[in-house]
Amino acid sequence: MNLSEYRRRPTCEVRIGRVAIGGGNPVAVQSMTNTDTNDTPASVAQIERIDRAGGKIVRLTAQGRREAENLGAIAAQLRADGYDTALVADVHFVPEVAAIAARYVDKVRINPGNYRSQHGEFDALIEQCRERGVALRIGVNHGSLARRVFDEWGDTPQGMVVSAMEFLRVCRERDFDQVVVSMKSSNTRVMVHAYRLLVEAMDAEGMHYPIHLGVTEAGNGLEGRIKSAVGIGALTVVGQCLGAGEKVQAKRYSRLLLLTAYAGDWVMNLSGLFFLNKLALSWFNLSPEAYGMALELMVWFNAVSLILWPSSFTLPNILRAAGDAAFTMTVSVISMWVFRVAFCYLMVLKFHCGLLFIWMGMFLDWAMRSLFFCVRFVRGRWMEQKVI
Repeated sequence: MNLSEYRRRPTCEVRIGRVAIGGGNPVAVQSMTNTDTNDTPASVAQIERIDRAGGKIVRLTAQGRREAENLGAIAAQLRADGYDTALVADVHFVPEVAAIAARYVDKVRINPGNYRSQHGEFDALIEQCRERGVALRIGVNHGSLARRVFDEWGDTPQGMVVSAMEFLRVCRERDFDQVVVSMKSSNTRVMVHAYRLLVEAMDAEGMHYPIHLGVTEAGNGLEGRIKSAVGIGALTVVGQCLGAGEKVQAKRYSRLLLLTAYAGDWVMNLSGLFFLNKLALSWFNLSPEAYGMALELMVWFNAVSLILWPSSFTLPNILRAAGDAAFTMTVSVISMWVFRVAFCYLMVLKFHCGLLFIWMGMFLDWAMRSLFFCVRFVRGRWMEQKVI
């Protein structure tokens, strides 16, 4: 399979400022600022750097009315500087903030889990966005579902889908198709599973909204890049290969993703073994005994992680991307209860072992996951699952 010629899921076109996504348009890259939205010069400078780097859509946080109002000043300064970067307002709690932000930006993101809409606020926002040509993102976050959804579905990928579909149905009823939808989680396995369930639910109801892919709270530096790359890469590459019936290519690209994860893991952990562990511990005023115990645990963690971490945590991301979610979840839950809970309780309460044996329970958990996931991968059972 040629990844430059893959078949895309049919979606409607959504315009975000001068950027068009969905339909036959290229995939667009969105980034976000980490400046104070009330600080116009700092925010504008960062947006312009992102634009020059190729990010034509930039999200800013609008925590309250003051930040939402200042989006107008930021937009005005950007245009004065000659930039047509599409701006996105990230709104969490207050419907009034979304209404203010919609006056100035090109897209508004709301979280169904904490966006109040009992009195028609969402309907009013849709009409305001329609009038100004503003797009909407229905952005569900794992861990912040509405109470009534949580009570019925728990903090699960299924609950995330239920939350998103409620708002998407309102958009369809209002004949508003300038909508993007996202299902984010800091756990890439949850993220991949939630997106797959969402696409299945949308297809079942004839919805064709574009998908916004991302891993929330991915982290900084190398760790964040690896987590984002593996989560998004597994979902797009492995899912596309299997969806096209290319099982050989699916296995090939899965191996490449796994090797990438191992390479990043080795860089981080070898750095820890040789100098970062001692450097980090030097920042704390530890007694010699505490320093020695902490360093021993860190060395054990680095050494075991070199071998087991990617195969026990990255590999199941690949299996889930292929739709093999039930197997990975079953193995993970059983292994955690057997080794991280039962084994550790036994070692500490029965045999009075020390702290290292609690970590040994975690390492055994990694080893068990790694064994089952590697066997599953080699035997190819994961490629027999239903792919959306």
